[in-house]
Amino acid sequence: MLRERFETDPHYRDKSGQSRVHVCPLQEFESTEPYDVIISGLPFNNFPSQLVGELVDSCFARLSPGGTFSFFEYMYVRPVKRAVARGDEKRRLGEIESLLQSRFRDHRFRTNWVFVNVPPAWVQHLRKEPYAQVAIGNSPPTQES
Repeated sequence: MLRERFETDPHYRDKSGQSRVHVCPLQEFESTEPYDVIISGLPFNNFPSQLVGELVDSCFARLSPGGTFSFFEYMYVRPVKRAVARGDEKRRLGEIESLLQSRFRDHRFRTNWVFVNVPPAWVQHLRKEPYAQVAIGNSPPTQES
């Protein structure tokens, strides 16, 4: 659909020379240059925990130093689902929570609260540290809410 819009919609056609549509698993996507910003709408809570780790790591690998990875998640959905889940589903949600919380501790610099969304959502913003910060071992930027 997006390719068609670049061909037929005048608003998109004007930008077609600056845009490229890729249809492949994110982990297989190869870019020639790193990105300054990656925005994701992937529903991490619906995926196996291993896939969530691969997707988040793939985004971070494609960021330039100091680049930002932003994604949204519905407020409190994972903890509520985990509270009522049993067995493998409870374990999967716990693994996703652990994985994302570790990324938040190391990389989150801001969270936006979007109450007008139904259901309400958080937008998480994570930053890949610049080379110098990683090399000298400085702590990540402070977290804001």
